[in-house]
Amino acid sequence: MSEDGNRTQRDNGAENLSMLRRLALAILKPVKGKKTIPTLMFQLAIDEKERNNAIKHILMR
Repeated sequence: MSEDGNRTQRDNGAENLSMLRRLALAILKPVKGKKTIPTLMFQLAIDEKERNNAIKHILMR
């Protein structure tokens, strides 16, 4: 998720972003199937149909 390029420096920003990243990964784990998380994130970013299927899967839990 490009943590190396992140420049969050004020107050609790780093902790807050870390929590959001963990939440995003926890949400994606049941959706991923045999794909890796980076592959799934890439596919969700470029393919609207794949993104809609993932959202449906998450909401149906």
